[in-house]
Amino acid sequence: MKRSLRSLRILQFLCVFILICPNAEAQNSGKWRIKNRLQASYQFDDNIRENTADSLKKNDSSLRFLFHSRASRSNSNTRLAFSYQGGLQSYFRHSIENKLINEIQFSGQYRLRKFVGGVRGNGRLKIYLNHSFDYSTGSFELFLRLPPLANFFNEFAINTGGLEYQNFPGFNYSEKQVKWTISKELSSGLTGVLDLSGKSIDYHRNIIVTTEDSTGCPDIQQRDDNYKVQFKVNYTKSFLVNFSYSLQYNDSNSRGYKYTRHQFVLIIGIPLSNKTWLRGYAAAQIKIYPEEVLPIFPTDVDTEREESNFFVVDMSRDLNPSISALLRFAYYNNESVIRSRFYRKAILTAGFDFRF
Repeated sequence: MKRSLRSLRILQFLCVFILICPNAEAQNSGKWRIKNRLQASYQFDDNIRENTADSLKKNDSSLRFLFHSRASRSNSNTRLAFSYQGGLQSYFRHSIENKLINEIQFSGQYRLRKFVGGVRGNGRLKIYLNHSFDYSTGSFELFLRLPPLANFFNEFAINTGGLEYQNFPGFNYSEKQVKWTISKELSSGLTGVLDLSGKSIDYHRNIIVTTEDSTGCPDIQQRDDNYKVQFKVNYTKSFLVNFSYSLQYNDSNSRGYKYTRHQFVLIIGIPLSNKTWLRGYAAAQIKIYPEEVLPIFPTDVDTEREESNFFVVDMSRDLNPSISALLRFAYYNNESVIRSRFYRKAILTAGFDFRF
């Protein structure tokens, strides 16, 4: 846990440094805008351990508390933003799944004439109160947004990050990424976005070799090269629609980790009245592994880090300007930590959202 806590403290220091040490112009002219939200809910989960076999399913209920705080300040040239999200989930019968999650994000940008440059960063620390799956993640990004060209906006970014499990170092990795984002307003309220990215992932484990004669792990570390193309369309007028399609290719020097993935994601938000919203969130994935390998080697430890096929619908109603009632149903058919093996689960959530 010491290394995970150290990683989080380093990221917290970076956040504080960016927030308290901006240029004098931003300090003197801008004002902080702060929004807080506390969500308290009861959740029923019919497969809390994400087991792939129906006969092994374990259901349980839990209490969930989620606190989210956002702060930002800006003027004509500078914008700073920071957010923190903390969560606690406590199960009634299976305390081994009790967990705490802390997430922080920050960004700072500066406009120089028609150019915009800046930094972004994020960190996550997940702690299991009665288990050994604790891990931390973090990333840091530099970006440059160019002046519009023929009404197209272009942003270039370089990113470095990684993941660290406290007790499973074989799944740790570090990565470097480059990204190009092209966006254009197609009409009033309608925007199109194209993301192109490539990254290299260096794992802290040796490659896996499987042949007809032998299976082994020679003294060569696994390295993946991952390429992704994503197209998104956003509509934000009388209702909200976000549709995206992504094509991802992962090449690896370790047998069994190559794949091609197609994923479709649809998000909708419909106002049923001035106080009631209906929202939907769905994703469908097609993942193809070209290598014929017996699916026995895990790709990760935490099943919750892979969400591939799911459908979520929720309804919220404002009881007053500060409190909303929430009801959500979610169904998942996610790939497990073993490739090509899926687990199913349904979750029903009811609670309240407090804003202050």
